[in-house]
Amino acid sequence: MRSKENQFYDELSEKLYPEIEWKLKNYPQSHSSRVMVELGTFNIAESYVTSKIENKHGDIVKVNIEGGRNGIELQETLFELKGRKLSHAYIVTYVKQSLDDSANSKRMYASSMEWRQQHDSITKVLIRRLPILGIKDWLLIYEDTLFLLAVKDAYDEMEIIAYPDE
Repeated sequence: MRSKENQFYDELSEKLYPEIEWKLKNYPQSHSSRVMVELGTFNIAESYVTSKIENKHGDIVKVNIEGGRNGIELQETLFELKGRKLSHAYIVTYVKQSLDDSANSKRMYASSMEWRQQHDSITKVLIRRLPILGIKDWLLIYEDTLFLLAVKDAYDEMEIIAYPDE
């Protein structure tokens, strides 16, 4: 993870960046659990979205993201949890944002498809720190921004890094 100006989705992500960067460099990996998941298509319900991912054993695991309270309930086959008392998790994802038409007008009438593919959208880093609420059969994430962005299909993968209290 490298910090660049204006690369963050919001102020909270920018504030959490140094914290997570410090932990990645200085915290023993044997005490944490780190998983990268590529999400499938989001299925949208009234107050939540679901997706499916495949764990390291080839089993399909469901992911549920909903707004409301903040927290995460880990799914045991995704994380190495034996003997670990993890208290919080960081979620890192890259949010795709389309540029508006006024920004596109600055391209000086370039009509190249390659230019549009490179410049019609940008990605910003979104970071959240969530308390671990327990372990479930599904991976459950409770966070308003992640829910709203999933409805917009603005991200398709996330990294989850779980740590014990210090």
